[in-house]
This record gives sequence, C-alpha cells and structure tokens, in this order.
Amino acid sequence: MLSSKLRSLSLGELEFLLYVKQTGVLLKSGSRLGLSPSSSSRMLLKIRQKLNDECFVQANGKLIPTEKFLEIEPVIRDILKIAPQLNTRNFDPSQCTKTFRISSMMTEIAHVIGGVLPKMLKVAPKSNLDLQKQANEFSALFDGLIDFAVVTAVDLPPDAHVLKLYPLNRVVLLRKDHPLVKLKRPLRIADLQLYDRATIRTGRTSSWTGPEQNIFPYERYLEHSRVWTSRVYGAWEAMGKPAVLDICGWPAAELA
Repeated sequence: MLSSKLRSLSLGELEFLLYVKQTGVLLKSGSRLGLSPSSSSRMLLKIRQKLNDECFVQANGKLIPTEKFLEIEPVIRDILKIAPQLNTRNFDPSQCTKTFRISSMMTEIAHVIGGVLPKMLKVAPKSNLDLQKQANEFSALFDGLIDFAVVTAVDLPPDAHVLKLYPLNRVVLLRKDHPLVKLKRPLRIADLQLYDRATIRTGRTSSWTGPEQNIFPYERYLEHSRVWTSRVYGAWEAMGKPAVLDICGWPAAELA
C-alpha cells in the first residue's frame, strides 16, 4: 500500500511533496527548502522510486498530482502536523550510541566542534561525531544524509529549524599595507566599494554571493569578487599584493 511506504520518506521529502502540490512548479518548490534545480529533480526522482508512483504528472506546464498522491496527501499532512509534538523526554544521552553527522563549509567550524566535542564526550560518551562537507547542506539535511548543518545565516529555507550559535559581528579583513589602513578614520561603504574582494561562498544557491551582499545591494552580481572560496584562510595569500579585502565574521577573520 502506498501510504505504508511513506515511512521511508524524511520530513523534508514530505514537505517537498506538499510544496509541489501547492505550486505545481518543481523549481519553486525546491527553492523553499533551499534546493537547487538539480537537487529538486533528484529529490522528486528519489521519492518516486521510494513510493513506486509518479506522484505528479506534467500537464499544461504544471505538475498535477496523481490520484494515488491525492489519496495519501491527508496522511502526509497528519504526519507533518504531529511531528513537532513527538515526545522526546525519555531520551537519555548517556546511553546514546548514535553517530551524529554534521556538515559545514564554514571557516568557523573548527571553533564550533572544539566547543561541542568536549561536552558531547561528557554527556554522551557512547556517541560519535562525523564531520563532513556536503556541497549543498540543506539538500543533504532534507535527504537525511546529515543530522545538522552549520551554515551562515543567509538564504535559509523558511521551514528549517535554526539555532544561532553566536552573534555575527562582521569585520573587514585586509593586510597591514592595504591602502584603506592609511585612511586613519572609520571606513565608509564608499571606501570599501573601491576595492575588489574575496567572497565567501557555500554553493547552496546560485544567487548567494556572500555575507557582504546586504552591504552592497546595488552591485552587479559578484561585480567586485575576484576570489571565491568557502575558507577565508585559503584566500589569504591571494589577498597579499593585490588590494583585495574580505568582509566576514570575526571567528573567520581570527582563523585567517
């Protein structure tokens, strides 16, 4: 029975199905979960294989639900409704043997793990930590490939459960002989716009340019980006002789 196969789907996949039913557009549905077009296509293919049903068919330029999907839609909605209310009070971390999978492309991940691991070993000594790097953390999260993603708080999916780890104080990272250092006064936006930048990118979405995108909202896409990296210290040498600067969080600047 199709409804019995729903147990093989993650909550993210169930949400994805409802978005497709609501919008009728694969790209728009995937973007709500932070998925790229290719990731959206793969997720729908994966769901179809698990359920052994098309779920949606193309008609007049839109995805129309199949009769079988309409039969299980109420079950999907019931699952998503009760999921946040599940009782986890009996969870005993001292007996947990799970391997927690964490993905991050952020420079600061070393600081985060350095703070998490000692406490984890104390309260859950039988558990393990698998630190990996997924090209698209949200896609991996909703596909069930990882348990947590440590990401920059930009372009977050609306339905993702988010916990801020620390306040983000953005700083301008540059070398001592950079022309801006000689100004001897507080920097202005106009000052920063004169120079090229190293931009931190995660690859989560094609539109995501870096933490500085809100500072320069009227620039053309990546207009002043000359170095793209997921690790600021990886571009540090490239920021030497050229007058390249970077705008990043304080932990990333410290590591660089």
